Amino acid sequence: MPKSRQRSDTERLADRRTISELYLQGWNQTDIADKLGIDQSTVSRDIKTLKGEWLKQRNGLAEEFEAKYRLIYREAYLAWLRSKEDAVTETQEAIEGDSASGKQRPKVSTRREGQSGNPALLVQAQAALKAIREMFGVDVKNDAGSSEEKPFIVKVIKGMGIDDL
Repeated sequence: MPKSRQRSDTERLADRRTISELYLQGWNQTDIADKLGIDQSTVSRDIKTLKGEWLKQRNGLAEEFEAKYRLIYREAYLAWLRSKEDAVTETQEAIEGDSASGKQRPKVSTRREGQSGNPALLVQAQAALKAIREMFGVDVKNDAGSSEEKPFIVKVIKGMGIDDL
């Protein structure tokens, strides 16, 4: 077993980089400690620190992706709702006025046409919503094929509407 040595901050950071690489390659803590000339307990503490940093990075990334998917969902859903609104066409033409004045008068006509909505926008909204649900494991099935009991946060998110985003 290697003797414990005091590491400088620079050495500690360099060792953590190496520990990270070797750990992710599948090396065990004892072999990593032997390679770096440090105690196995030091490697264990560094791995624990690294895992905490990885978790923070992953959570930050997850929050960023969630925010982006929520924006995509909201924009696509609102665009789909707008695409369902009636199309309004207004036309103006000049027609002859009364015979006394000889002036032309404008004739305005408005036509409304019902719309069924752009399905591509709905597909985009559904894809973003599916990504959000997958991030939270809402639709995860267990080995028996039935839905697992979801944590409270997932239950709340599952019932969210457009105004909640």
